[in-house]
Amino acid sequence: MLLVFAHPDDELFACGGTIAKYARNGWEIDLICATRQKELESAAKLLGIRTIHFLNYKDGTLKEDRPGDLEDTLDKYLRTLAPSIVITFEPGGISNHPDHIRLTRAATYAFQKYAKTITHVQAIGISPDRPPRHPRDAWQIEFAEVTFDQTTPKLYYVCIPKSVGDYLIKAKLYPPEILGKPWSTTPDKFITTVIDTHLFQKKKEAALNLHKTQEEDVKRFLADPGKALLAREFFILRMQGEQEVFMGKSDRVSDRL
Repeated sequence: MLLVFAHPDDELFACGGTIAKYARNGWEIDLICATRQKELESAAKLLGIRTIHFLNYKDGTLKEDRPGDLEDTLDKYLRTLAPSIVITFEPGGISNHPDHIRLTRAATYAFQKYAKTITHVQAIGISPDRPPRHPRDAWQIEFAEVTFDQTTPKLYYVCIPKSVGDYLIKAKLYPPEILGKPWSTTPDKFITTVIDTHLFQKKKEAALNLHKTQEEDVKRFLADPGKALLAREFFILRMQGEQEVFMGKSDRVSDRL
């Protein structure tokens, strides 16, 4: 599983319970973080994240990046780590932060390229005995070896259902707007996956409390008596391999990624 987020604590607020649950079940979990903060390393270790790859951007600067640079960087990580599942923010970034939005677009593009490459190398049977035609594509040999038994990879967007967002605002736990706009929530009928994380609440809380520089946000998050974003975490299955995935009111919601 590969997590792609902009800031330290993004992955924790968004899907810390899911990370802990899947790590407990034996998944190898890696994290790409566009910016850097020492607190993340301790929290990631507690949740069970295997490795963190820092891109060393400064907070708020991703939109200034040259078009294509971030996408190329993520593409290289995807080729190397060969994940079955990739998780990033939904298109509005939940909090409307421009870094979240920029990274989601880049991660989506990189995933599409990654899925297409898997299809390509498997279809033509790339191997050491059957190398690609052009020397510049020699990397495809190693890529084919690490993805030879790869099931169709999936891209998930972590999100907040509109019903949950409305509850948090009505309970005055969250302000009506953030960064000058309403929170980016997702209509409930488009939620594809709901992960039961209530057994991992304490671990998520402990990891959140390690982020001392985000103390106010952590207090607000943990103040919810209903534990709306601790007992369950919500996702949209955005892509399954090269295929777009869309939800409608008659589709079944999954309880696993």
